[in-house]
Amino acid sequence: MSKNGKIFITHIESRKSRSEKEQHQLFMQLVCPHSAYENVCSSAKQSPLIRDVTLLEEKEPEKKDPWIPRHISDLDRCTHLITKFEPDLDYDHPVR
Repeated sequence: MSKNGKIFITHIESRKSRSEKEQHQLFMQLVCPHSAYENVCSSAKQSPLIRDVTLLEEKEPEKKDPWIPRHISDLDRCTHLITKFEPDLDYDHPVR
């Protein structure tokens, strides 16, 4: 995710404003700590080109645990990785 105040833009879109003819709305989806978001908003509000900044939604980042096989048959779920990284591997190999 993001650490040390880094901000990642995962989605950006712009469109003409519905209320003001000569203005545009900019929608951005960011992944960042809340403190970094507050710094960006305060900096953006100082710009004469930006009139307003609104937070539409705030979510906690999802924490994903690494997948660890629990049973030998669980390894069948990753055989595509073996052929991807070892294309010269013989398909008749007993491990396959």
